[in-house]
Amino acid sequence: QAPRGPAANGGPAGPSSPGAAGSPAITVAVSSDFPTLDPARAADTESISAIQLMYQPLFTYDAAGGVVGLLASSWAWSAGGRTLTVHLRPDATFADGTPVTSADVVFSVERMLSKTVGSPQALAFSDLLGWAEMRASRPGALLASAPGAAPSSGAAPAAASPVPGASGASGSAGSPPAVGVVADGQDTVLFRLAAPLPYLPELLAMPSASIVERRLADSGAADAASWWFLHSAGSGPYVLGAWTPGASLQLEPNPHYWRRGGGSATAPDGPFAPVTFEVVSSPAEQLRMFAGGRLDILDPAPADPPPGALPAGSRLLQADNLGVVYLGFNLSRPPFNNALLREAVAYALDKETLAAVAGAVSGPAAGLLPPGIPGSNPTLRPYAYDPAEARRLFAHSGASPGLPVTLLTIAAGGTLQQGLTDGTAAAVQQELDAVGFDVTLDEVSWSEYYHDLATGHDDLFQADWLADYPDAEDFFFNLLDSASVGAGNASFFQNPAFDAALAAAAADTDPAGQIAQYEALDAQVYNALPVLPEFYTAASVLVQPWVAPSPAGAIQVYLRPPLLPQLDRVRLLPHTP
Repeated sequence: QAPRGPAANGGPAGPSSPGAAGSPAITVAVSSDFPTLDPARAADTESISAIQLMYQPLFTYDAAGGVVGLLASSWAWSAGGRTLTVHLRPDATFADGTPVTSADVVFSVERMLSKTVGSPQALAFSDLLGWAEMRASRPGALLASAPGAAPSSGAAPAAASPVPGASGASGSAGSPPAVGVVADGQDTVLFRLAAPLPYLPELLAMPSASIVERRLADSGAADAASWWFLHSAGSGPYVLGAWTPGASLQLEPNPHYWRRGGGSATAPDGPFAPVTFEVVSSPAEQLRMFAGGRLDILDPAPADPPPGALPAGSRLLQADNLGVVYLGFNLSRPPFNNALLREAVAYALDKETLAAVAGAVSGPAAGLLPPGIPGSNPTLRPYAYDPAEARRLFAHSGASPGLPVTLLTIAAGGTLQQGLTDGTAAAVQQELDAVGFDVTLDEVSWSEYYHDLATGHDDLFQADWLADYPDAEDFFFNLLDSASVGAGNASFFQNPAFDAALAAAAADTDPAGQIAQYEALDAQVYNALPVLPEFYTAASVLVQPWVAPSPAGAIQVYLRPPLLPQLDRVRLLPHTP
């Protein structure tokens, strides 16, 4: 298909953005075509790698991993941690120069929560007042239901309070509105909660919570996935350029970027180089392109490249990326509603081998929470590789030898970023077959994979989880809470006591008490085995010698939440590939 691309204002295709001419493009590869460029719908690293350059959330992270404002200038908690008042930057604009207002924020949040859009992150915001109403409404339908909010007083914003319940802005006067996201004047947004949610700023830093321009996106046309490949509705430093489906996507510098000339460590101000994403499904071909100088950054880096495969001067950077690869059990039916068979699987797998096959550098996993997540239980140890014990448990379960089970995985070429390779699936199959199972691999495409997970199509499934925000709740709620069944909870694990304990831990504003509760939940998951953690993952990138800044001195440029290279911070030095 012919390349096509929109102008910055969301109009028809046009020439590249001013200022981009003559600047060499930063070229990177993605392992599959972009499933979406809609921030609310994005759940994969390919999509997020482009979305994070065009769209911005209210919050982001600094070099130390702390939450800082991006579109938010200041914020404060009140009402015992049940109201978060956010003041917007007065100079923030969208790509067409339209100011970012509170109405855009409310629309964007309502849109993300609406079933019409189907965001995978909607459940994470279920503590917002009126969540069910927003979920059932068309995006923006409740925007007019907040007349009870007082107009902006014009007073100076309160200083940011990092602790819920701290003194600061109290929000608007009068009775609380029916919905939990309210525009209070043009530059203030109130987030009202049914229960304290200390990590709400972290939720609002997710790419899926990015703010989109209501003037463009508040239409039925924006419900279609294709709309987001043809319109730029964000406030970030890039806008859409040419798009060739299945081959490449080009992003051009936003000529009207609001931070130009006023950047900081939080958000750079340019100049920005154009970016080209090449769709290359083969890891071997990606490595050849990097070796030949056709890629500037290789993400992820190969775990064990052949000798001489890397160009002279290229640099490798690795860092823990707060992710886990795990084997999931379908508990909704036999055979894995039998705890003895789940335990047999735990002892049958050689996790050292699985980690090696996948190229994992962090080694075998014990608890579900990676070590970098507060609440990870340090007393847990990986289940030992003990085939004899696995056979004993299998026999004790009453199952007959040759028990048929299916294992859901993703076909080769579609999982480069996640490490869920056909090699690890084959290793799992071989080791389970050796203790009494008869495993059939169900290798499917990305779209089929997500459908099969949600419907419980298979007995076992390979999956991974990369932290959306650095909090244990992100793992426990999305993967194991009863409310997430049919979404992230593909094990169909339902335990009211677990749900209640998780809710109590998530609402605890005492850090030490909260960590103790999360450690107990990590141990409970370890013993109940709704999922079997295999290994923790690490982010890794290869950078060409002509790419600045140097990875050794700028790790946060290349491996910073959401743990993808921050291409708006990268520039190319003069070079000859």
